[in-house]
Amino acid sequence: MIAGAVALALTGCSRTTRAAPASTSPTITRPSAPPGSVEVTGAIPLERRRAYRSHVTTAMREVTSLWHTDWRTVGVRLVVATSGEEFARLTGRPANGTVPAVTTAAGVVVVHPALWTSTSADGRQVVITHELTHVALGQGRLTGVPLWVIEGSAEVTAYRSTGLSPRQVAPSLFRAVASGELPTGPPPDDEVRSTDGSPTLAYQKAWAWCSFLAQRRGLEVFTAFVRRADAREPGAFRAAYGVEPNGLTAAYRTWLRAQA
Repeated sequence: MIAGAVALALTGCSRTTRAAPASTSPTITRPSAPPGSVEVTGAIPLERRRAYRSHVTTAMREVTSLWHTDWRTVGVRLVVATSGEEFARLTGRPANGTVPAVTTAAGVVVVHPALWTSTSADGRQVVITHELTHVALGQGRLTGVPLWVIEGSAEVTAYRSTGLSPRQVAPSLFRAVASGELPTGPPPDDEVRSTDGSPTLAYQKAWAWCSFLAQRRGLEVFTAFVRRADAREPGAFRAAYGVEPNGLTAAYRTWLRAQA
C-alpha cells in the first residue's frame, strides 16, 4: 500500500550532510557518470539491476516533464550500497536511519539496501524521482541555498504524478493543521537538516510550501524561481512572488486549511 511507503520516501529523500570520499568503498571508483550515460552499480543480481534502471528511466521522464532536462548533458550514476554501514560511509547519514537514498555532492545517488527493500515499488519511484531532481539541477553540490528550495522542489517533482492527495503526501503536517498548528512559511534549514536521520515533518512542510507556490503562480514561475534561487540570485523570491515569504503567511495558511 503506497500510503505506508510515502512516509518513508519523504524521510529518505536527501542530499549528503557531508561529502564522502569515493575511496571509502570499492563500489564507487569515480564520482559521477559521463554526460548522457546511466550507470547502476553495486553487488546486485541482474534482475534487480534492471529494476533500478526501470525506476531511473521513469524518474528521468518525470524530471524532464517539469524541468526540461537535457539528459545528454547530465550523467546518472546510482550506487547500491552493500550494507547500511557502507551507506553511512558513502553518505554521512546514519546506517540505521530511515533514509533509503541520498544524492552526494558529486551527483551520485546512493541507495540503502535494507531500507530500499522495505519500501514499496511506488515509494521507490518517489525516492528515485526525488534524487534525480537533485542530479538534474545539480543540487547536491549547492551551498548557501535554503534547504526548503532544494528539498521542496525535489518533493514536488517526485509526487506530481502520483495522484496522491495532500493529506496522503504530508500526513504529519495535515494532522498538525487539523489541530490548529499551522506553519507560517517554509521550514528553516535546521529543521530540514535533521540529525536523527528522520526529518519527516520538515520535508512535508517543504513539499507543502513549494506546492502552494507552484499553484499560486503556476509551475513556470515556480521552476524559474527555483533555478534563480539555486543560483543564489538576490531577490529571487520577491521577483517571482512580489513579496518576501512572510508576506504570504495568511494565503499559505488558507491554502493549508483548504487541503486539510
